Amino acid sequence: MATVTIPNSPVHSDSVLTAVYGETGPNWSRFHTGTDFAPTGSTPANPPLFSVCDGEVVRVTYDGTLGNQIQIKDDVTGNYWRYCHMRNSSPLSVGDRVNTGTQVGVMGATRKCNWNPFTLRTFNGHGLEL
Repeated sequence: MATVTIPNSPVHSDSVLTAVYGETGPNWSRFHTGTDFAPTGSTPANPPLFSVCDGEVVRVTYDGTLGNQIQIKDDVTGNYWRYCHMRNSSPLSVGDRVNTGTQVGVMGATRKCNWNPFTLRTFNGHGLEL
């Protein structure tokens, strides 16, 4: 497994890390393919999610496993950052430009998650999960 450093925080400072890429256990069929964050009691309601990079929105979608998602292509590395299980669809559209810290959505719980986390996944330019 590759090690990727998240360049900037995608969550409010009061959110906590709850699962890391590669973690195993009963919640995943093989291993966890993302990094999970969850709000704490002091996190504001409907906590915002922020872009971890400068880049371009390349996908805004909903699917049966990962719920509401947005995917951003990183201008510097060429990697893709996918935000999963967002409360609602992102207000952004494919082709929109974002800067580090731009709000891209709201933390929530959609599809295969029964609490209020958010999952960040990353892929290289060939679709390989990092």
